[in-house]
Amino acid sequence: MRKIIITRSRKSFFIGYVFFVLFVLIILSLYALDVFSDLMIYLLSFPAVYLFLLPEYSKVDKKYFIKEENVEEVSGIITKKRNIIPWNLVSNVSMKKGIFGRMLDYGDIIVSTMSGKENIIMQGISSPEKVLRKLEEKIGKRGN
Repeated sequence: MRKIIITRSRKSFFIGYVFFVLFVLIILSLYALDVFSDLMIYLLSFPAVYLFLLPEYSKVDKKYFIKEENVEEVSGIITKKRNIIPWNLVSNVSMKKGIFGRMLDYGDIIVSTMSGKENIIMQGISSPEKVLRKLEEKIGKRGN
């Protein structure tokens, strides 16, 4: 089996995108009504820019790999941090979905170790049931 690369889904930022659109509409209406000075409009636009860039940063910042010998989390852009859990140390994998996750088909996958210290939480993964099945297959193969 080749390694599977997983990143956070943009669907998991749905609420952030809604707030981004609301911020932009508010800023444009305040600008059109000439209620605030230009400086104040620029200051109000920072949260909108943040809500727009946060999903892109999250997609670049964290990657998850399902490999033949382990599951791995790599985080960071400039400096990299790796969290590697060999299959023989994985005690449990679970999935968590909220209301929007059920509607848009995304959720979190939690890979737990026997010690409970070095867990990997794959946040906002698209189609988490498929990923959960792959992980369960890998855990099932370790006993054979």
